[in-house]
Amino acid sequence: MEWILLLLATALGGALRAWAPEALALTHFDEGVYAFSGFGVASGHAPALFPEQQKFSPPVYFSLVALANLLGIDPERSPFAVNLVLGTVTIPVLWWLVRGWFGGVAAAAAAWLLALNEFHVLMSRTALTDVTFALTFLLALGAVRRALDDGRMRTWALAGLPIGLAWNTKYHGWFALVIAAMVIAGRWKLQDAGWHETRKAAARWLVMSAVAFACYLPWTFFIQSQPGSSAGWVSYFATMLRLDWFGNLWQQVQQQGYLEGVWSRASAPVAVLVAQLVAWRRGRSVPAWVVVVAALLGWGLGGAAVGVLLMVMALVHQWRAGVTTPAWVLGALVALWFVMAPVYHPYFRLLLPLAVTWCALGGAGLEHLAGREGRAIPSTLLAVVGVAVVAWAAPLREDPSDPWRAARGLRDAADRIAAELPPGEPVSVLGEPALAFYLERRGHPSWERVTLEGLDTLVTPRYLVTGIYMRRAPIIQERFAARADRMALVARVPAGAPSDLRLLDNFLPDSARQWMAKPDTTYDLLLFRYTPPGARQP
Repeated sequence: MEWILLLLATALGGALRAWAPEALALTHFDEGVYAFSGFGVASGHAPALFPEQQKFSPPVYFSLVALANLLGIDPERSPFAVNLVLGTVTIPVLWWLVRGWFGGVAAAAAAWLLALNEFHVLMSRTALTDVTFALTFLLALGAVRRALDDGRMRTWALAGLPIGLAWNTKYHGWFALVIAAMVIAGRWKLQDAGWHETRKAAARWLVMSAVAFACYLPWTFFIQSQPGSSAGWVSYFATMLRLDWFGNLWQQVQQQGYLEGVWSRASAPVAVLVAQLVAWRRGRSVPAWVVVVAALLGWGLGGAAVGVLLMVMALVHQWRAGVTTPAWVLGALVALWFVMAPVYHPYFRLLLPLAVTWCALGGAGLEHLAGREGRAIPSTLLAVVGVAVVAWAAPLREDPSDPWRAARGLRDAADRIAAELPPGEPVSVLGEPALAFYLERRGHPSWERVTLEGLDTLVTPRYLVTGIYMRRAPIIQERFAARADRMALVARVPAGAPSDLRLLDNFLPDSARQWMAKPDTTYDLLLFRYTPPGARQP
């Protein structure tokens, strides 16, 4: 039963993530950066990396994109192929870890909660680092848990390797070390762990940290070798810090509500159903009231809300029954993300590791609820009815999000812009690396990072494309206005509706709903012919 449910979850989860591949296209600023760097590494382009790549991510994700290119995947498809595969692989990896942590009922429920989670589906259909990071960080947590339980120095040292992998995927991969330290300190203070054992664990934690940092050290040297060095890198991230903690938290909650669709709302009763099926095989049962509550809350609040409620239930149960190491590790992650995520700019994608965690602990909550003998057949039938009702009723609620929406606007715009340009003509793209990548692929050199001051140094006129970035950056807009007499508008190119990823980066959730209901020219691109001061006409 468990294997069948796992195979079905993986197959359906993979299908949801890979559905309508023709709709996939780069829409986000960072997506263009990673597509450029992956293509550059694979093709031997000089320079290989997009300018200031170190401000966006360490090397793991774009290196996987480069590997996909070398394997023959179209460079316009390879950034998505990496996440489609790794997003799907996360489902059985989560099942495998949760089964060892909490049991078979928890594993089956967690796998289905993640498989149907439209937040994770959406991110698996992007060309960003987050899905890859969620998987590598999950593996790092598994290694941390094993080290905490094993105690041998070799196990602690080996745990540094997956932490180093996560650290080389996103810059906060070292949070796994913080989580391990939180568990050690928590056990010492709250579970009366002896000072001798705590000191030994702290010494082994230092070894694990040293191994993880050794894995990250080559990228540190690379950052130091770049213009501006680490000072510019640190100052860049400092601009992303926000003091409105409560406002950011509320925005993240609203963003999760925005992303709730039919599949996410159905995930709660489906998870209860699969938990019931696994429990049934073991002579246990999920109470009927859990089925009803999951169906009602899944439809009313969404799968994320039910997952969070089950997560809280699991942590409370663990606290009362005696906290196990997996619960310590995942509970520390919940506390860390709850405190730290709203300190940063409220990008909803930052919560993806937390979403995987609430799936894991949500499964643990159902494992606890299925921990008694009961009348399995009525509960199972009721769960089937609950899934059917939610699947039927979910479309009755407003759902502005759509992970499968065609977002080919920048790719189609690149085709239209290329038609306006002479063959092989270079073009400067201001603030739209994804568009620049498509133009580069169409034979119009667009690799460099563009500044208006840099355009002033040219000796011949140049085509220039601007978009929302210029219009929403006051300083850039002022600099652009100061050069208005040198700009000749050639064409206005509509870029269509973007993905929800970019929409929620540019708008608050309510404004995003309004924009989807009545799209305007926000994402239009403008093609100019720019004549630098004293330029020679070709």
